Amino acid sequence: MYQRELTDMDDLAHAQALLGEICSRVIPAAPRKVDKPLWLYGAGNLGRMAYAYLQWLGIPVAGVVDRQAAHWRGQDDWQGIALYAPDELSDTDQQQGLLAVTISTLPFSVLQQQLRAAGWNDVLPFYDVAEAYRDRHPLSNGWFADTLSPLEIQGMQQALARWDDAHSRAHYLQFLAWRCLREDWVDASHPVLPEQRYFIPELRACWQARECWLDVGAHHGEVSQRIHSERQGADDRFILIEADPANAQVIRQQCPSFELLPLCVGDSNRPQPFLGGQGYASQVTALATELVQQVTLDSLRLPASIIKLHLEGHELAALRGALQTLLQQRPVLMMTVYHNRQGMAELPAWLAEHLPDYRLLFRLHGWCGTAAVIYALPSERMHS
Repeated sequence: MYQRELTDMDDLAHAQALLGEICSRVIPAAPRKVDKPLWLYGAGNLGRMAYAYLQWLGIPVAGVVDRQAAHWRGQDDWQGIALYAPDELSDTDQQQGLLAVTISTLPFSVLQQQLRAAGWNDVLPFYDVAEAYRDRHPLSNGWFADTLSPLEIQGMQQALARWDDAHSRAHYLQFLAWRCLREDWVDASHPVLPEQRYFIPELRACWQARECWLDVGAHHGEVSQRIHSERQGADDRFILIEADPANAQVIRQQCPSFELLPLCVGDSNRPQPFLGGQGYASQVTALATELVQQVTLDSLRLPASIIKLHLEGHELAALRGALQTLLQQRPVLMMTVYHNRQGMAELPAWLAEHLPDYRLLFRLHGWCGTAAVIYALPSERMHS
């Protein structure tokens, strides 16, 4: 796995040259079906989601490997599941197994090198496995860019020029390098900081004394809870929108003071097939058999001053259904853009066209192309 050091992201011409290089050598990549004993590496949040996903598909997992296996064995989520420290596995397990990495807080190239040195022959990101089963489950965080259309290349060039700072250019190029080349590009001047997801300094500087937070795709309300904790004493209003019934029930139990709307949000008011019961990965998908009512944010007429969108690839649809809200209320926006290729060009282009008087920032808060967030900050909130 290749790793490249980035520098001089203040120089737009240099960044444009690197983008041209990415576009000129997109590599063919393919999903990987499970064809040998499957092991997961990492027992954190992504590891738990990956295990549940594989169980739902009926794909056996030989075990979960983690350096802190002793710690995780005491957690309720892992009761009855085989967890191993790396030194507890045999050479045969490592040589004959497929190790799917469920850690996105470090460059994959670093982890792959370490694991191969430890004796594993076949190491790849978990999301490369998930891509092989898209006909059965909609999880798509590991998508491959493959061939780029001329319109996409043009859109990527325009997006690169539209980002407001060098940090955004560095992270956008890193995002594209993984999606198009399967390479880790690293910029020491602009590190990837998972803990700053939805909490970057530029966003905090825009916070006002009273906000109405609209958390769309709230999952269990974790983001809203952290915001509420950090803004103790502020007279804020929290409105959480979550379509998955199981997730909504957790919100009711853990966040009783927040307003909850158990709705699906999109670009029109109509029933939509929705796959629930998938935790983070519950979403609108043609694979689902159950229908839920979809609404537009415009139709809800909510007085949101800050909007977070995390909709597993349906963020652009939600924006299209919120255009009047955005134009009239001019909220701060923070939206995930890594669940499909719309985040490369189509979504940034929509923002640039419809919200021209906004500062647009691109930040990666994880590796393997994950946890990419666009922050759109209205100019009147910016401090000189």
